[in-house]
Amino acid sequence: MIREKENCQQSDLFIVRRHIMKNLIPCIFILILFLSSCRIPDQPENTLHLNEDLSLDFNEKLEHHQLSISISFDSLLSDSRCPIGAMCVWAGNAELLFTLRENNCTHKLNLNTNPHSQQDTTTNAYRVKLIDVQPYPHVDSTFSENDYTALIRINRQEPQ
Repeated sequence: MIREKENCQQSDLFIVRRHIMKNLIPCIFILILFLSSCRIPDQPENTLHLNEDLSLDFNEKLEHHQLSISISFDSLLSDSRCPIGAMCVWAGNAELLFTLRENNCTHKLNLNTNPHSQQDTTTNAYRVKLIDVQPYPHVDSTFSENDYTALIRINRQEPQ
């Protein structure tokens, strides 16, 4: 009788342990997934990185606080690129206006997508190049200035 009681207690203990493990393992797995998906950003989203392709939305400003430099996409001056679905004589051009601020100097930059126009420019210490502009025109679509995003690259120039 004592042996049956011991076996019963061991059996109950086994059931409790099994129940705990059965419920605990999924909870631990979910916790690990949750914690691994969370990360603390190293820098704010609007940080300007040199020597990298940067996506800049209309009216957005990117800043590099340590170097005291910022750039903003101020205006879509024109977009005459040949729309998708159209037959054109030439590729066209998108011209954008940017403002580059370095230290206490402000530079207005007109940059173009067409290689026969100015695609890049150099200020005192930086070279800014327009790589692409999206969205690309389409015969069936119209876009407002707010829809546009510029892909740019900023490199630091070595003093001469």
